[in-house]
Amino acid sequence: MTLLGKFSLLLFAIAVCAIAGFVSFRNEQQVAVEHPHGIYQVVAAQFVSVREADYIQAYDRTSRTFQVNFDLDEFASMTRTYIPSMARATRVEFGTFQRSGHSIRLRVYLIDRKGVATACLYTLVAEAGQWKIENIEVLSEWPKGSRLTGLRV
Repeated sequence: MTLLGKFSLLLFAIAVCAIAGFVSFRNEQQVAVEHPHGIYQVVAAQFVSVREADYIQAYDRTSRTFQVNFDLDEFASMTRTYIPSMARATRVEFGTFQRSGHSIRLRVYLIDRKGVATACLYTLVAEAGQWKIENIEVLSEWPKGSRLTGLRV
């Protein structure tokens, strides 16, 4: 084998090892989502905190990116203004979720005592081995008796 062939083979082996190391590192950083119970717990805990007007606990469930952009007072004000259905809701139901890399989009239904459901789309991101809420988008309100798909909690 020529010197050029040996050098090419050595470079190929180094590249394979580097790629394997990178893939292994990325896999260790991912948060497991075999069962979405942990995702549901984060959303449900924030829901309870907001209902009890404990905005400090609710804010702690948001991502670092969110906290850099909004302080606690802004978060409390936004929650009261843009998601009043969260404070009015008596229960939460979970719909489908879709994972994309280190984020998850989860459909959530906030149900008030009259049975009106507010559909929301939560975006959660993996940070330091746990899920944090990055964004909540209110989609629509559905009248009492509307059929929802998902899990009731």
